Amino acid sequence: MSKSVDELVEEFLQQHDLSKNTPEIAEEFFRKITDPKIVKQNVQAAIEKDWSLGIPVMQMDSKGIYELKPDGRKIYTEPCPKDRFLIK
Repeated sequence: MSKSVDELVEEFLQQHDLSKNTPEIAEEFFRKITDPKIVKQNVQAAIEKDWSLGIPVMQMDSKGIYELKPDGRKIYTEPCPKDRFLIK
């Protein structure tokens, strides 16, 4: 499993002297924390944490916005706006 954002920040701070702050250091940091693989793992971990506490997550599909419950049920809270662009 890859590192969490907190672990990446800590590692980054240990490896770099921020008193010599440069655009290159900022770009490297941004690349690390926005890596799609790391973002996906952290989002999944956050969802699993919420679900373990019984908290639903909000999602949207072509029918509308819904709460996705830990048991997989979808409870729609509002219909999808007609002018909303959905990525298929």
